[in-house]
Parts: sequence; structure tokens; C-alpha cells
Amino acid sequence: MCLNPYWRCEGDGLHEEEEEEDEGGEEDMRWKRKEGRFGDSLNRNMFVSLFCTLKRVSSEVKKWRPAGADRGFTFLQHNLTIAYHRTNLLVRYGGEVPDGTIKFFRTQSPRHFGGGDWNQGGSCQRLQPMLPQQVEELFSLKNNGTNVEARMVNEHLYKALEESNLHVLDITRMSEFGADAHPATAGGKKHDDCMHWCLPGITDTWNDLFVTHLNDLKIRN
Repeated sequence: MCLNPYWRCEGDGLHEEEEEEDEGGEEDMRWKRKEGRFGDSLNRNMFVSLFCTLKRVSSEVKKWRPAGADRGFTFLQHNLTIAYHRTNLLVRYGGEVPDGTIKFFRTQSPRHFGGGDWNQGGSCQRLQPMLPQQVEELFSLKNNGTNVEARMVNEHLYKALEESNLHVLDITRMSEFGADAHPATAGGKKHDDCMHWCLPGITDTWNDLFVTHLNDLKIRN
């Protein structure tokens, strides 16, 4: 069952966002129970997933909207605050992230347009995950197809981040198989949405991976 990624999780008060190109996303976690996300609508997709997961185990939630943030929530029982900051230019926040903050950069989220791009009648009417051979046919750089930009951008990202203090959250490869996990015609748009993800869905797995990385860092430190 595919739920529109813009539909609200019960009681969250989230509103629909316009579709935009994926620029990857930076996420930071402070151990003082505060977590912030910076990025575009794909990071918002992941943020909604995290909120819904947390709300299942903690119903006492205070909604707030500070200056510069799109929205935020505090889970009172656990003194945990999460916030989402909408931006496509992450350098805007470069000087605002406190020293000692643990920062993650999410790799590119793959798209699954077939038969053309989003504005060329492309669609993703699939009912099953893709097989490895199908994934390579759709995303291989040598085929230079509609959906290869995720791998192309990642190649440059990996090199650029080698000397940085960012931890890479690599979600691209696992997500390439999920051609059946997009809203498609259920996205409420004039064209198939083959870029964002259904909820619940793949973005839940992204958050599982995110938490696993955090736990590993906590053990090491």
C-alpha cells in the first residue's frame, strides 16, 4: 500500500511541498537530544518518516516553528527535539552548525522514470522491486539514461567529502532497487512522481541506517 509522501502522519500537521530536484542532504545530530535536518524535499521525505516512527512510541509532542526552520517537534517524554530546515544550498548553514556537532551527508536518492523524464511523460508503474540486471540497465553510467545523475553526482561527492568531517549516509544503492516504492500517479500531480517515496517505505530504512551509524559512533566514542 502506497501512502502519498505528502499526506500527514496522524497529528503531525505537515503540509504538501512542491517537487524539486534532489541535491543530497546534510543532517546533524547533537548528543544533547537535538537533531536537525537540512535539505530539499527528499530530506523532508526522510524527516516525515522519522517523525512518524518516533510518534508511535511517544505521543506527547510539542510543535514549534523557530526562525529559519520549516518546522520542529519536541517529544516531551524523552526531551528529544527534531527540526527540518528547508534549503537547497547547504553552505548557507555552514557557519551556523555548532562545533562538535556530528554531521551526516546523505548521498543522492535515485529516480525511476521510464520512457522519459518527469516532464516528458516518464512513469514508474511498477509492482515489484527491480532485479540487479534491471538496476544496471537503468542506472549504469555507460547507458547515459534519464536516471544516471545520482551515480554521477555521487562520484563527485565521494571525492569532495574525503577531506571533510562529514559522515556519509550512503542510501543510493539500496534505493535503486525500489522502483515500486514511489507515489507515481498517487502523488496527486499532473505527472508521475518517480522521485519522492511512499510512506511507510524506503525512507524508513534510511532512518534505520542513520540510527545504526549513530550507535556505531557512540560505541566508538
